[in-house]
Amino acid sequence: MKLISIKLLVVFCLLITVKPVISQQLRLLNAFYYPVYDTSKFNYYYFEIKQQEKNLIDTKVFNLDSVLVRRSILVTDSINSKTSERITEFYESRTLKSLEIIDFVENKNEKKEYYENGSLKSHEKKSNNKLVFGKYYSEDGEEVQKPIFIPGMPEGGMEKWTSFLSKNLRYPFDAQVSNSEGTVILVFIIDEDGTIIDPQVANPEEVFPSLAEEALKMIEKYPDKWTPSTLNGEFTKVRMRLPIRFKLTD
Repeated sequence: MKLISIKLLVVFCLLITVKPVISQQLRLLNAFYYPVYDTSKFNYYYFEIKQQEKNLIDTKVFNLDSVLVRRSILVTDSINSKTSERITEFYESRTLKSLEIIDFVENKNEKKEYYENGSLKSHEKKSNNKLVFGKYYSEDGEEVQKPIFIPGMPEGGMEKWTSFLSKNLRYPFDAQVSNSEGTVILVFIIDEDGTIIDPQVANPEEVFPSLAEEALKMIEKYPDKWTPSTLNGEFTKVRMRLPIRFKLTD
């Protein structure tokens, strides 16, 4: 752990000496890219370096071997509204995984995804959140039909899940006393047969502890399996994110 900390400090100091910036921030991130503040309780798997100069915000995410896994270059206008963003993601083998360019003014975006061998996987363009262009390729480079992905959901649909929450979810007393609210992000895997595997709280330090515990209880107590996700008609194992919001009423 000391070796990793020294590595992060060296990287941070180098950035300070190489290029003057208006502001610079270093954060540790967990496996789901949420901030880690208390390293005695929570493990971190990435570190993020954010630099801001005038209207440009450059955010880089590295794994603990200092390999760049994600970079975002965000441009804002004079009133700090987003105008454009360029997002690149990389495999841990350092090859390009995806490239996305977003135009917030025109509400357009273009994204290319790549296989780890470097060949193009997909190329999409959207306008006003609608697909206007799309091409898809096999790993061998042959053009294929757009993959049809249907995400998994609770048996009986989201209405059954909502009904289950309304009957079973309890607002922890200590959270009420401290006026704590927030959204717990649950992350879990749905197996090919609909079994929920390894449920975790993705943002544990952003929510009151008992809220996180109560949210986990709900996913663990849910009596039914989920309908598994399908890709081109075949069941597939998929990691899911599910928010549970806690809000006190007046």
